[in-house]
Amino acid sequence: MAFTEYTAQSQLKRVKYGIAEVAEPTVIYPTTALDLVITPLVGFDENANRMGWGQGHYDRTFEFLQQRSRPTTPFLLGIAYECQKVEALTTHDWDVPLDMIITEKIIYYGEST
Repeated sequence: MAFTEYTAQSQLKRVKYGIAEVAEPTVIYPTTALDLVITPLVGFDENANRMGWGQGHYDRTFEFLQQRSRPTTPFLLGIAYECQKVEALTTHDWDVPLDMIITEKIIYYGEST
């Protein structure tokens, strides 16, 4: 997983599924240099646990946050619809919860926030 810089001057191009990406990206590395990560999700619970696509990319990328006292950077923000909320998710030691999830109705805060 790679993160790139986006500014108001960034030129975008359409890629798979019509998603806009920066045409000439500047990759930000290391991941600890990020301030904010806005992440999509498949589902979530009220404790800001995130259900992804099941491949573990997100958890492996941010596993270093498990070793730090929160809050720290990057701040992990989920964007979702309220209909994606489930009663509870089963979590594992390797799961990295979000700091906050914003839906069209409410803001959910993670345990670290």
